[in-house]
Amino acid sequence: MKRVLFVLLCIMLVLSVQSCSDKVESATLRVEMDKSVRTLSPSRENMEINGYRVVAVGPDGKERAPRYTYYSYINLDNLSVGEWTIKVYGFNQDKVDLCYGETTVYLTAGKNSARVSVDQLIGKGSLTINLKWDATAFPKAKSVLVKLTAQDGTEISLLPSEPSNNSVVIVKDNMDTGSYKFTAKLLDTEGNTLSGIAEAIRISNGEKTEGEI
Repeated sequence: MKRVLFVLLCIMLVLSVQSCSDKVESATLRVEMDKSVRTLSPSRENMEINGYRVVAVGPDGKERAPRYTYYSYINLDNLSVGEWTIKVYGFNQDKVDLCYGETTVYLTAGKNSARVSVDQLIGKGSLTINLKWDATAFPKAKSVLVKLTAQDGTEISLLPSEPSNNSVVIVKDNMDTGSYKFTAKLLDTEGNTLSGIAEAIRISNGEKTEGEI
């Protein structure tokens, strides 16, 4: 009888050890979003980050279902050990993506953390400006010279409409999201500058930026 109990105990011990060895180690990850997104001017509500969509790509190359948070952090659990790519999209109150960031982290069993700088502006928008001037103040005005400059110094070509009723219309489609410097000069027939203005223009994803100057 004692021998039978001893054999049973040995079998149970072997099965217990095998069960522990077969257990898959998992990891958890706390993702913190860096709020130092580049400041754009002028300020508008639809350009404020309202929340984040987080997509984790595992060692097998497969994406987990997106997770959403309205805080500057999120906890991901039941992740396998290995290298993960974390993609973060910042969206506005209308659920339109404004910016993006990603990082790669190697997860070990247990708790891990990562910080993602969500500072890459994404998307396209359009611009429409109605530029007017006072005919009494500038009776010799004949044409308008306009220029648009991106944050990196790149100049964007603009072609205003023919002057009509002391005004021109400037339209530009398919513009990268971001902030731009808009300048305009009012010229006489000889090309001399009569007046000029400079304005900050903001382009947001999927929207038309329009106004009158």
